Amino acid sequence: MMATLTVDKGYVFAEITHPIALFGISCLTVVGLILLSLLLAILYQVFADSFTSSNFNDDDQEQLSSYSTESLTRRSNFEISV
Repeated sequence: MMATLTVDKGYVFAEITHPIALFGISCLTVVGLILLSLLLAILYQVFADSFTSSNFNDDDQEQLSSYSTESLTRRSNFEISV
C-alpha cells in the first residue's frame, strides 16, 4: 500500500508510506520549484525591458546631455569638517 487515508473530525489526512512514492513527490516538488523560478525570471526579463525602455524618452536624454561634466564634478566635491 502506497498511502493511507484517515478521517478524523471531518479532516482527511494522507500518509504516504511507500519510499519510492516519497522520492517521486520530492523530485516533482524540486522540479516544479525550478520551473517556477525559471518562468519568473523569464517574465521579469520580458517586462523589465519593456518598462525601462518606455519610461526613458528622448526629452530626458536631451536634458541629461545638457549638463556639463564640469558642473557635475563641481557639485560632487565637498568637504566635511568635524
